Amino acid sequence: MRKITLFSGMILVFLLFLPSFCIRASAYDMRLSPGRAVRISEFANSPAAQMLLVALNNELDKLTESPSVWKTLPSGTAEEREESLRPSVAGTSDMIFTSDQEAVRGLFDQGLLRSFSPAFGEEIILVGPAERGDSEASGIGAVMGRIFREGAPFFSLMANEWSVRAEQDIWKAEGIETPGLNRNYVQSSRDDVTAMFQAGDEGAFLLVGEGAFAQYRAAQGAPPVLEKIAGTGVYRKSYVCLVKNSGFRKEQEEIASRFAAWLLSDEARETVDSFELAGLRPFRWFYAFGASGSAGAP
Repeated sequence: MRKITLFSGMILVFLLFLPSFCIRASAYDMRLSPGRAVRISEFANSPAAQMLLVALNNELDKLTESPSVWKTLPSGTAEEREESLRPSVAGTSDMIFTSDQEAVRGLFDQGLLRSFSPAFGEEIILVGPAERGDSEASGIGAVMGRIFREGAPFFSLMANEWSVRAEQDIWKAEGIETPGLNRNYVQSSRDDVTAMFQAGDEGAFLLVGEGAFAQYRAAQGAPPVLEKIAGTGVYRKSYVCLVKNSGFRKEQEEIASRFAAWLLSDEARETVDSFELAGLRPFRWFYAFGASGSAGAP
């Protein structure tokens, strides 16, 4: 009996340390035990990214016949994320999806994650009134510089930390230290889609995620007033994080590991690349950013 127990323990250790984040397969064979629910939490993702996560999870359910329990954590502010995330990683989740890079780093440094890696991302883009004649060929810096010099209306979305970071980098590259000197520069606390409707009424420019722009287009029947002007080359990445759980959830831990590995497969890429909203395909698959190991640097 002791030999059998020791052998079983060796097999379990082997499974736990499978380098699933480093495996890429053209066809992924799941063949998992059904009936074990994997608990998935997500926070700080855009609504469009949430839709893609549901599509990915649905594909996993088809492959494994293993149910998942999905929970969206409060994430309106950094304080809400910090408050809600701690209990989530203390044994109540097997996997977390989030685009909050700082939270990912913090959780990994605290030893609460087994591994993490970007699964997909959406580019931060400049949108605005198309009739002005700006084009992506001009380059994002040139267009933003022109907006500032001409005093064109510009909304800075303070609630979108990814857009703010991209905006600050662009102003700095253009030598613009105080964008607020443009009297039509407005710091807005509105969400991305609401801000785009207001920008359409006022002829303003703003930086948003491409997924949010797709939502804006989907939310109206008439042709959209705003168009994509240029990409920034900055991506809001969504990370898949594997949580360190207590021993009684080891089977769910294995399923979560296999889900993470499946996200690197060609089947997952097809789901991400073919995800469409309002005629747009706003997301790029993980390997667009290059693979990472179990340490998963953002």
